[in-house]
Amino acid sequence: MGIDQRGFGHSEGRRGVVESSKICVEDQLSFIDKVDQAYGGKDVPKFIVGHSLGGLISLSILAE
Repeated sequence: MGIDQRGFGHSEGRRGVVESSKICVEDQLSFIDKVDQAYGGKDVPKFIVGHSLGGLISLSILAE
C-alpha cells in the first residue's frame, strides 16, 4: 500500500505543486491512520520509505 502526494502520480490536485509541507505531512498521517484501520491497528509495525520529497516528509513525520 502506498500514497501519491497531492498533484503527483495518480492523485488529484495541481500537477507538481506542493502547497505546504504541513499539508503533505497531514495527508501522510491520514494515510497511516487508514493503514492502521485496514491492517490491525496502531500496534502493527510500519515502515516509512521515501525518496526525495517523500524522504523529507518521512523525516518530518518521524521528528513529530
